[in-house]
Amino acid sequence: MSDKHTPAFKAGNYWYEVLIPGIFLKSDAQLRVTGIVVSGDPARDRENLLADVPAQLRIVDMAELLAEGASFSLIYPEKAPVIYGIITDILNDWRFQVERTIVAGEVPLDDLRKLDALASEIYKTAKLYIKPNDVAGFFSAFDVLTSRPMLPSPSNARNVPKPKQLVKQEHTPIADAISATVINGGIPWK
Repeated sequence: MSDKHTPAFKAGNYWYEVLIPGIFLKSDAQLRVTGIVVSGDPARDRENLLADVPAQLRIVDMAELLAEGASFSLIYPEKAPVIYGIITDILNDWRFQVERTIVAGEVPLDDLRKLDALASEIYKTAKLYIKPNDVAGFFSAFDVLTSRPMLPSPSNARNVPKPKQLVKQEHTPIADAISATVINGGIPWK
């Protein structure tokens, strides 16, 4: 991955390998033209339609498919922290824009909610691969700085705090905060 690309560019242009039920990869137009193959046995037909197939999807595609009810898994789950970082960077960028500046145009709240839902799902895998010293996401550098244990000195040698667990247990939704700010009128003028 290139550091010169924005998170939004990465979400729309970088591809990741997933396993997904094949029926979700066909559009309604494709299904009208080609139809689907059936065997006559409803149980077998259902199994064939829901069988996982390998595919390459962008983050924006994953968010759309998840919103449509698709379930998928990453073929390379070690990429989950990268995907999660890209999504949270996009959400935090929007949050910053909405809270701190005047946003030209409309805020894509539906798309941000879809990304937030994807972040929640991806985080379940990502947290298994995030190391405590990794800096991923907008505020994690501050988390790392504020959660370091004190160095022992003669005065506090017995009271050295235990290091906090740096990996959050669950994803904290960001789109709700963006929605609240947009609904309340954006920047509070003082």
